[in-house]
Amino acid sequence: MAYSTDIVTFDSLQALFLDLNVDVTPSMFHGFVCGLLIRRGIDESQVFRKLEKWLLLSSEQRDILRECLYGYQDVVNNDLRDINYGFHPLLPSDHKPLNAKLNELANWCKHFLSGLTEIWDSQFETTEDTVEALKDLVEVTNVSLDTEVGGEGDFEYLLEHVRILVQVIYSDLHQSD
Repeated sequence: MAYSTDIVTFDSLQALFLDLNVDVTPSMFHGFVCGLLIRRGIDESQVFRKLEKWLLLSSEQRDILRECLYGYQDVVNNDLRDINYGFHPLLPSDHKPLNAKLNELANWCKHFLSGLTEIWDSQFETTEDTVEALKDLVEVTNVSLDTEVGGEGDFEYLLEHVRILVQVIYSDLHQSD
């Protein structure tokens, strides 16, 4: 199967992971990669080393993933840097049930925080806004399918909140850029 990093969709990543027999959802993967890349200076080889360790990839799986997603880092970086706040977590399409989208948003946040933890160091100077954003993202990871969400409108509000939180963290970490 051919993959293009120009347009990486939930479904195309899901097909790739199924082909590779990798137990990860596209939302988890995208969240982890965004967490790694929220800070500049991480090169593609570092990203793939972190992915290899995180996903417990065989050398064959690693090589296929590298080949299929070479350049994906640039796509994610461009989304994170979008000055028009065009960044979006990678989630299932709108026609999926609300509980599936809510679960994947929680997974995205959990793995975003995990990726961020992988590259966090004592040199990060954060503001109170970033500390609050991180706390809010942790709260989203605790959203369960039992949580009462008042429909698509509440989900869209939560999704927009996550998008803004990520942009707050990104802006904070790149104030001097």
